[in-house]
Amino acid sequence: MAASPEHLETMGSDIPHALIGLTLLIGILVLNIYKPRGLTRYGWRRERAARTPTPTSPSPTT
Repeated sequence: MAASPEHLETMGSDIPHALIGLTLLIGILVLNIYKPRGLTRYGWRRERAARTPTPTSPSPTT
């Protein structure tokens, strides 16, 4: 059974909508896999803490 031309015209809007949704999902997937370092405040603080040496306390002498 073949689809009527009116039905095919209404289906035409579904394809771009599905492609846009798929593109958004792939974009989210890429951002979840590739995370640039230092993008958040937490990453910036953690990187900064790793670069600065921790102060050492003087050892007590007896």
